[in-house]
Amino acid sequence: MTAATLDEPLIDVTYLREKHPDRTFDDTQASIVIAEASAAIRAYCGWHLVPSVAEDITVDGSGSTILLLPTTHLTAVTALVEDSEPVDLASVEWSESGYLRRSTAWTSRLRGVIASIEHGYARPPDELRAVAASAVLRALSSPQGGVTSEQVGAVSRTYASTATAMLSDDEYAVLARRYCVHPVAT
Repeated sequence: MTAATLDEPLIDVTYLREKHPDRTFDDTQASIVIAEASAAIRAYCGWHLVPSVAEDITVDGSGSTILLLPTTHLTAVTALVEDSEPVDLASVEWSESGYLRRSTAWTSRLRGVIASIEHGYARPPDELRAVAASAVLRALSSPQGGVTSEQVGAVSRTYASTATAMLSDDEYAVLARRYCVHPVAT
């Protein structure tokens, strides 16, 4: 696994042109905004999303029978180590959403569990690509520098001026529903 593969854009200019043939934009600027939108989506979701990778991750113990891994698309658990001791995989259930469950409590030690897992999508799901495209097209149509909001009569518009502000409330809601890692209340 290399870092370059984990920050691969969620869409590309070709995808934008195919899905939105009526829109015009500069390919170079679109590529820059695509990279920014992909980074903003990953940062908000709390994990890499795409591609599917095998990796060892270290997480804090939950102190309960449920442990949440930082993923929402877990496809395999190949090994677990808790407090430096191997865990019998037959004693652990796991879900695609990243939950591990067993009959005894996990350690409560910080960085107490190492999980060897496979997770991530082989290619971005259509819903994720649609969110990225929506954010990119909105950012490309926003004024660069200068005016960030305008009002004509009773109608007011505010434009995103940075990558951190490029996602809309609706896009955040779509991401939170299926793609974002959230801690389990204990």
